Amino acid sequence: MQATAMLCFLIRIRKVNASKKAAFVTKGFLPSKLKRVLPMLPAPSRFGGSQERAADKQAELDELRARRYQETKEREWRAKEKAAAERHATMQRELEDAREAQKAAKMLQRAEMAKVRCRGCCLLLLLVEHDEFMRVLAVNHARELEDLQMQAAALTINDKYKEELQAQIASNEELKKKERQVGLKFY
Repeated sequence: MQATAMLCFLIRIRKVNASKKAAFVTKGFLPSKLKRVLPMLPAPSRFGGSQERAADKQAELDELRARRYQETKEREWRAKEKAAAERHATMQRELEDAREAQKAAKMLQRAEMAKVRCRGCCLLLLLVEHDEFMRVLAVNHARELEDLQMQAAALTINDKYKEELQAQIASNEELKKKERQVGLKFY
């Protein structure tokens, strides 16, 4: 690709008139390799226009091919890197799973050893756990019973309040009726 780009650059330089070319070279715009190659290039001929266009077209095609080749290589490299990363991640997951399995096996082995050492201790431990469970169950049952009693008391209070309100409403209506009747008697 560098050779193609260099060739395109040289062809474009040939198009520039001699005084500008000399200015490019003397001002240091050209790399040292190009400074050595530039005098060796043939001077443009009278058929230069069509040859230059053909050379420009060929240079563009070469540049396009080189770019495609570079992109292909980059895609291959990225795919290779991605596959390597996936292999590494898979290996790490498998290693972590193996560690977890090893820990679980070790814990199981310790439990088995403890069970063998003191069967009586395990039975005692089970009895203590059962007693604790029963105690917690009794406490929960007592709380539920207390909650039900509180709800019943609240309902009773609400019912009494409701009856009192209804009685008060009924008595107020009776009073209003009597007042209306008494008011009618005077007229």
